[in-house]
Amino acid sequence: MKITTVGGNGFIGSHVVKNLSSNHHHVSVIDVSKTPNPIDNVTYKTCDVFNDTELLNSIKELNPEILISFVGLADAGKCHNDPRLGFDLNVRSVERVWDAARKSTNISRCILISTASIYGKTLQLPVNEDMEAKPTSIYGWQKLLAEKTALGYSSTYGPDTTIVRLFNVYGQGQAGIISHLISASIEKREFLLHGASQLRDFVYAGDVATAISKICEDPKSSNKIFNIGTGVGITIKEIADIVGGITGNLKVNIVKDTDDNLYDSIADISRIKHYTDWNPKDPHAVMKQVIINEMLG
Repeated sequence: MKITTVGGNGFIGSHVVKNLSSNHHHVSVIDVSKTPNPIDNVTYKTCDVFNDTELLNSIKELNPEILISFVGLADAGKCHNDPRLGFDLNVRSVERVWDAARKSTNISRCILISTASIYGKTLQLPVNEDMEAKPTSIYGWQKLLAEKTALGYSSTYGPDTTIVRLFNVYGQGQAGIISHLISASIEKREFLLHGASQLRDFVYAGDVATAISKICEDPKSSNKIFNIGTGVGITIKEIADIVGGITGNLKVNIVKDTDDNLYDSIADISRIKHYTDWNPKDPHAVMKQVIINEMLG
């Protein structure tokens, strides 16, 4: 199968590209930056998604059957501080990609990589795909608007769209709570831990890549929305303890939180399990080894 990833050089995209390539798909990457670690049988094109002509020509040249968009600004803090930049990268980029896709006749399906942040503060766990979206951050609102944009294009012009809502992804290349804890430990500085008791669903990037590959390979997943998590909750404090146990020198100061927006988030993954034989790893069982093998040094 011919699959093109837009923004495929990033954290999650690079894991997906590697997985798809190893499964003998014809994979190509369109990205504004060049990859530091190219894979021999993957085609790479440097392109800015906001250059309409360049993007359309690149997609037509690569002629994929499936187009996956990873483009976005995943840092919620940066989106909060610079909402216009967040809007450009999280919403306008999607409009540009889907507009190019509708003009490329060979594409049968687009896949949008979205986020569990669109759910916001939920009163029921686990979170399933049919629950009402109630974002609590500008990042979540932008990603929800991106979903609506993709679905609007798909219903009006085609091709079909599949939405993948990722929960907390960790692994090599991750920039989030785990990497921040590791940096604090290496730099021997105190880490102020907010939301220590919150439950989050941490899913290994390699498992995410497998899930997306299976979605690509299953035509019945068209026009569906899928949660990608583990169905298992782990507290932020537990993660700090894991990192501290590995490094031996992490000093954590737990901040007493009063923010009403604090909440737990655990994925209901029954839908993707129904469509595939995907089986993610429990973070309690594998997170320590992933940190040691992929995220340290």
